Amino acid sequence: MADSERLGEAITTLNKVSFAVFIPVYFAVVGYKLDLSKTFSLTMLAVFLTLACVVKLFSAGLGARLAGFNLRDASNLAIALNARGGPGIVLASVAYDARIINAEFYTTLVLVAVLTSQAAGAWLEFVLRKEWPLLSGEAVSVVAKPAPDVAAETLAA
Repeated sequence: MADSERLGEAITTLNKVSFAVFIPVYFAVVGYKLDLSKTFSLTMLAVFLTLACVVKLFSAGLGARLAGFNLRDASNLAIALNARGGPGIVLASVAYDARIINAEFYTTLVLVAVLTSQAAGAWLEFVLRKEWPLLSGEAVSVVAKPAPDVAAETLAA
């Protein structure tokens, strides 16, 4: 067996062990650090979740529209990009452990990561159940006007 094959096999084994053991343990530790009875604020969650989603949905949707996606495709992309997921939880954990944020905001960030991920998954499942395409492939034609030739206008004047 060549060294590269053995290395590839070792990496595959490490990936399997990581996904089976270390990642679930990490998320269990995150869940253990949460104390919803003492650090949960419905007001903070509602305000932060609303603002975070509005900003993310608007900016991702606008970016997709400017890139030439039609409205349905831009909406699907914006909703999928709104999911914070694991990276949001990791970032919240790092900020909390570094004492940048308090326990109440840590709880809010973890719940926002979970809720936005669940919402994105539910939306995409709904789209697939309706047999709508996630991305239709139909681009909106974006026509850009060429920049005026300043040198030619100066010479003509």
